[in-house]
Amino acid sequence: MDNVPRGAGVDLSAEQICLVIDYKGWSMFNAPPMKTSKETLSIFQNHYPERLGAAICYNPPTIFRAFWGMISPFIDPNTYTKINFLGPKDSNHNEVLSSLFHLDKLENALGGTSAVAFDFLEYEARMREEEKMFNPVQH
Repeated sequence: MDNVPRGAGVDLSAEQICLVIDYKGWSMFNAPPMKTSKETLSIFQNHYPERLGAAICYNPPTIFRAFWGMISPFIDPNTYTKINFLGPKDSNHNEVLSSLFHLDKLENALGGTSAVAFDFLEYEARMREEEKMFNPVQH
């Protein structure tokens, strides 16, 4: 295949999640509590086993290494291997991103080439429509 991202042509019945966390602006003052981080890991590991295809921690600040050191012992070894730390200056930056995404669809802020920024309201509306297909009964 000619540099086709792993997600292209995926059978959605066995879909995996590619989680991208942008740490721009992250600090110890606005970080979620340790309990929240541990609970998030627990949810992924215990309720969605093997659903995590990859996790990109993008632009992690230097101080994040200490935070990572505190939470990494709680991560399942298989999950741990799927977590990538990546910044725009890393030598493997384009290689890692292009193995997961079509860079022209990934916004600039996350290392892609798309000038279109993520629009939460548009995403929310699209997800609500998609949810109706799977759960036609409205609550």
